[in-house]
Amino acid sequence: MSLLYKALPRPLTLLRTISSSKSITMKVTLNGTTLAESDKTVVVEGNHYFPPDSVTKEVFNDSNTSTVCRTASYYNASVGGNTVKDIAWYYPNALEKAKNIEGILDR
Repeated sequence: MSLLYKALPRPLTLLRTISSSKSITMKVTLNGTTLAESDKTVVVEGNHYFPPDSVTKEVFNDSNTSTVCRTASYYNASVGGNTVKDIAWYYPNALEKAKNIEGILDR
């Protein structure tokens, strides 16, 4: 899941915290519910991709949206009865130079 803060729809928020060991933890919330949190995100073109084990999978469901340019697939997220469409994406079959982010969630 990758996030570019200025592009986030409200009430989606991105928190960045730095611990005393200098590690940076990225956390994404929607209406107070954590969607993803990790200190092991992969940054590509300014976007943070979250490892699968850091994502709260039960709030996500498949979207019908997909792209052709990089063959991205999308997810919707539902929290408290509200659904945000196409909130996150991933590349199930990434290009060779992007294999390090294949299958991990971005928003």
